[in-house]
Amino acid sequence: MSSSIVRSRRGRWGWVLLLGLFWLTLTQVLRFLQAIILWDWLARIGVWPGPAYLALTGLVFALLGGVAVLGVWRRRVWGLYLSGITLVGWSAWNWADRLWVAVSPTALENWPFSLGLNGLLLVAFFFILHHESASGAYEKHTSSRRRN
Repeated sequence: MSSSIVRSRRGRWGWVLLLGLFWLTLTQVLRFLQAIILWDWLARIGVWPGPAYLALTGLVFALLGGVAVLGVWRRRVWGLYLSGITLVGWSAWNWADRLWVAVSPTALENWPFSLGLNGLLLVAFFFILHHESASGAYEKHTSSRRRN
């Protein structure tokens, strides 16, 4: 066995990153599936902006999150970058949705808590992202090539 790729154990922050990305992906898959399954009912009760919006946004972030999970799981540098794009993109979309799309009078209830939690999670994510990229596990794994 002459494998030149030696995998180190994944650290606790790598697992936290994977769990967070997986959770985001799972919630967006559920959003997509529920919009499809309950399409007629959502249209009948007049949900704004409609089931197509719910399905499309769920699908977009489920795909982005799923690919990011795969990249981080396989320790690819692009997985770290895509996870950053996905989480910042989801956060920006979440706030745009709350501020300009949602018509519910409760959309901005408790917004200071939501903003604080969102900011705290983004800071924690960037700490984890920096820690993971500085660990070298991703660069070593992606830069090593098989020699013929």
